[in-house]
Amino acid sequence: MYRLHYLSFLWLLLIVAGGNAQSISRQKVNQILQRLNTGAEDTSRLNCLVELGKFHIYKQGEAKSDLDSAFSYLMQAKELNKKLQDQNWENEIESTMVIGYMERTDSVQGRALFNQLIQNFRRHGYKEAEAALRLKMGVWLAVHPRNYPEVLENYTIAAALCHETKNVEKEIRLQKEIALIHYYQGQLSLAQVELEAVIERYKSIGYKKLHYAYSILSNICRLKGDFTRGLDYAFKCLQSMEATKDTLLSAAFYGDVGRMYLEVGNEEKGMEWYEKVLNLLRNQGLPNYLMYDAAGYLAQHLVRQHKVMDAMRLVTNLSSQIPPLTRVQKGCVAQNLAYCYDALQNYTEAERLYLQAVDWYEQAGNGFETPQRILFDVGKFYVARGQLSKAGNYLRKSLTFLPQKIELATIKDTYLLLFTVDSAEGNYLSAIRHLREHKRLNDSIFSATKSWQIGELEVKYETEKKEQDIRQLNSLTQVQQTKLRDANKVKRLTFSGLALLLVILVLLYSQYAIKKRNHREMAKKNAALQRLVKEKEWLVKEIHHRVKNNLQIVISLFNAQLEFLDSPSAVQAIKEGRERMQAIALIHQKLYRPDQASLVNMASYVPELVTNLKSSFSNTDRIQFTLDVDEISLDVSQAVPLGLILNEAVTNAVKYAFPDNNGGKIQISLKKVADHELLLQVRDNGVGFSEQFETGEYESLGIQLIKLFAEQLEADLQIANNFGVEVLLRFKPQEGEEHTALPALIKESQWKKS
Repeated sequence: MYRLHYLSFLWLLLIVAGGNAQSISRQKVNQILQRLNTGAEDTSRLNCLVELGKFHIYKQGEAKSDLDSAFSYLMQAKELNKKLQDQNWENEIESTMVIGYMERTDSVQGRALFNQLIQNFRRHGYKEAEAALRLKMGVWLAVHPRNYPEVLENYTIAAALCHETKNVEKEIRLQKEIALIHYYQGQLSLAQVELEAVIERYKSIGYKKLHYAYSILSNICRLKGDFTRGLDYAFKCLQSMEATKDTLLSAAFYGDVGRMYLEVGNEEKGMEWYEKVLNLLRNQGLPNYLMYDAAGYLAQHLVRQHKVMDAMRLVTNLSSQIPPLTRVQKGCVAQNLAYCYDALQNYTEAERLYLQAVDWYEQAGNGFETPQRILFDVGKFYVARGQLSKAGNYLRKSLTFLPQKIELATIKDTYLLLFTVDSAEGNYLSAIRHLREHKRLNDSIFSATKSWQIGELEVKYETEKKEQDIRQLNSLTQVQQTKLRDANKVKRLTFSGLALLLVILVLLYSQYAIKKRNHREMAKKNAALQRLVKEKEWLVKEIHHRVKNNLQIVISLFNAQLEFLDSPSAVQAIKEGRERMQAIALIHQKLYRPDQASLVNMASYVPELVTNLKSSFSNTDRIQFTLDVDEISLDVSQAVPLGLILNEAVTNAVKYAFPDNNGGKIQISLKKVADHELLLQVRDNGVGFSEQFETGEYESLGIQLIKLFAEQLEADLQIANNFGVEVLLRFKPQEGEEHTALPALIKESQWKKS
């Protein structure tokens, strides 16, 4: 009844089988670039060039700029290797270029180079190089189901070559990829046997990273309705991942566990795991099918709780912050929105989005459960609308997929809907067949499996409860025996106790009278203190008001001085000083308001500050400002330097990031992150700093001020080129401040040029 994580396995296949380049993070890329700029022309530099080429080839999407960068790095590597004359590196470079040609849809040249390299490798006996190339090619071809026979051929030959060269680990890995293709083909039992054999072989050589195989086994068992074993494999996957600290695909593995909990009927537990998936991928800031898929599960859960607007906000905010890139990602977002509009009874828009999702999935061209699920959803939508003819078309089409590649729960629900359609249309024989199939699957999945699982949990619970009751009974018996032994003592002490009780009552009354008198005195003191507090608050607000007025006078003096200046540099300096005064004045203006305490609300301050800055510059309509500020309140001692840092960072971006009246984006966010810290991010996708800034030869007044105010905040400051300028400021709020933030962590996500 839920969608298969098709791309989670595809992503897994690309990372595990396609080499290490795909697992490089943006931070690692920046480190490689630094080594590339300073390294000598040796194998270390050659490795950097090849890794960068792989990174740009295997990035999600097929952006021409990425592929151009990939070939640029690979061609540099090829030229460098002419000097180094390393045959292994030559084979690696050429093999990677094959995938580059295929990725940019130049399959003719890609296959021509592939065949040429295979012949060359065989002629010179480069068996390991041939195995590696066939593995790379098989991974790329596995994107489309029509290529599976060719993929299996490449994997089988590569495995045989690894066996000949006694590369046992790579041979086992290829056997795992063969099992994965069998899984994609719907041969679930065969794939399960192969994967279990792979795990045993891995264990025999001491290989620890078993979580990839366990993950696939978990999903195979889920599709077969074997939820107990599926959940067991999912937990083994997590244990292996944590033991090896290989958390690259932790989001996919968390999704496996969440999915299994949904299948056994524990929706709340399932949602906990899907929240982990969403938060983990959202913080990476990159479009990913798993992220949108997890958001879809959470949105449906909110809809079932009658929180439709919360579900809508979740889906729309996510797709706005991180727009989908691939067809499958766009189909998933459209599907999630359709759920929300369906719940809002906006059936026209829901229908449009459902059909749009169908179209996106069909364009993607995969034969997995994701497109089957949307056909089921559309059929269910039309049944609810009474459009049974349309519903029947989509529901029957959904059953044309290989049943082994669709979970039994979804097939079961499809048969039940077809029973409704056929009954209404008078096709009673067909309706009876569909009802029988629904009942058969329902009994096999739920009666035999879920009932057994739930029963096992109940037996365990009842056993523990009985053991606890026995322990309590034994304890009670011991207490009763003790009471019987002490009965005589109790009788003797009864009169003594009554006398003591009387004394205690007298003392308690005396204490009550004293306490009552003290309360009256404290009430008087509290009233006096409250008057003093109100007077103090009034005085503080008056101080802020006077400071704001004085700053406005200074700003007016700046404006008046501008009329008598001819020097452009002097005019610029006066304007910059005026903006800094305005940033401080705005804080004191907020603190003077009747509804404000001694803290500055940054969620309202930052937008006002940005609006003032935009109005102070001409032609700012070409720049798109994006603000994401949580409900955070800061003391004035921290709000002032933070406001000045924002002033300098935004001013610098507006003035220098987009020369020649070019358009661009400026993103500002202030978030609460782990360990009670706040993170300020100001970034643009402009031209970035000059080489002088990178080498430390030049530093403007604005940068110096940012560093000065960062020291005042005792903050960790980072300013760097990252497809534009990026300013990151991490600091702790002063103790005693009251601030709240939405439950979302902001990490260093990737900022791409638009």
